[in-house]
Amino acid sequence: VTEVYLILQGSGICVIGDQEYVFNVSDVCIMPPMTAHYVIPGKECVLAAINIPAFNINDYHRVLQTDMAVKFDKAQFDRLIAKNNE
Repeated sequence: VTEVYLILQGSGICVIGDQEYVFNVSDVCIMPPMTAHYVIPGKECVLAAINIPAFNINDYHRVLQTDMAVKFDKAQFDRLIAKNNE
């Protein structure tokens, strides 16, 4: 599944694998298959998510610990969450 985020309002950080991208209104973030991704929203962040093919709950996998197979770094996640909550 490929996921596309269309940024409709505001700003934030999109993490795709181990890469951090600052986004603003009208930007597009594309997440390739089998790559962990998440958003650290800024003020007023509104986005639309498009899944290709359509979203299926069976394709969704929560990653809670570092998993290099999908490029998820728990320490990076914790650092960004802590910084966002300052």
